[in-house]
Amino acid sequence: MPMKVKVKRRRVDISGIPEALAKEQLRHAKRAVLLYEQSVGGWQEAPEFDVKPLHWDGLAVNIYARGQFRQRYAWIDGGFMRHVRMEPDFIPKSTPHSLAQGPGRGGVMTSRFGYPVKLDVPVQTEARQFTKEVADGIREEYFTGMSAVIRRYLRRRK
Repeated sequence: MPMKVKVKRRRVDISGIPEALAKEQLRHAKRAVLLYEQSVGGWQEAPEFDVKPLHWDGLAVNIYARGQFRQRYAWIDGGFMRHVRMEPDFIPKSTPHSLAQGPGRGGVMTSRFGYPVKLDVPVQTEARQFTKEVADGIREEYFTGMSAVIRRYLRRRK
């Protein structure tokens, strides 16, 4: 014979979840901007980073580089073909898979007339992957923070 069991349902007020998630999202985006700024800490000519909400509710944000050096940042982040020769003592400021910046040394080799010396065969530079490193740097904190916001609202009763 089937038993009838009555289960008491909790009422949860979820009306504030989108706003709370948007605030948490913005907090993590600002943390990501700090990591992006750390990736260009030693640069004399660095891009600036901004956060822009993608939707009216603020649940998605875009972090973008702006300024005249944003294209240079994109090249270094993703790797590029170098067409000019570097000085023999050249040491890059950044290394792949790291946001840390070193002092670096040297630059583009120039001819006696002051023009860059071109390479016969372009050389592929290794991508620094700053974006991946920033994502890895905030991933755990991001998911912990977002799930905490949801748990906080689910504990509330109407």
